Amino acid sequence: EEIGIVLRKIEELHLADNTIVVITADHGELLGEHELYFVHWTLYDENIRVPLLIKCKGFISHARAITQQVQSIDIAPTILALLNIPKDPRMQGNSLLPLILDKGGSPSRYAFTELAREENGLTGECVRADGWKLIQSRKGQYEIYRLYNLDLDPGESNNLIDSQKERFRFLKDKL
Repeated sequence: EEIGIVLRKIEELHLADNTIVVITADHGELLGEHELYFVHWTLYDENIRVPLLIKCKGFISHARAITQQVQSIDIAPTILALLNIPKDPRMQGNSLLPLILDKGGSPSRYAFTELAREENGLTGECVRADGWKLIQSRKGQYEIYRLYNLDLDPGESNNLIDSQKERFRFLKDKL
């Protein structure tokens, strides 16, 4: 409802033809999943999957849902592409514009997330690829790995680290 108010105001001020609206979030929230409440410092999908909405009247002509995996690092290159500004070669992300416009672009095969909580010394990373996800968590000298088949276990409840050793090694190398 609040987003609608902003979008209507942009229209009312006749700014819609010259405005790019990007709506996203920096993290999700656990609301009982994994027996955690009001937590946003894990690498579970409930925390790392966030909405991304882009509205650019005149360039993006219709609503389109992108179901492929993308990364937040791709947002800035996408905005630059919409503005026809070359991406700085030091930027790691890729424009999502080919995906948005259905022009054959391919999403990132690997999506990475990093976590660092200074207050308790918890750090970690994860990589998502081909329906799989590997999470690496560290606290002090302790290191824990968790491997999930997201296609069969979207709730990330069955750690396959012991039964999928080859996939673990492959994703660990990517991480």
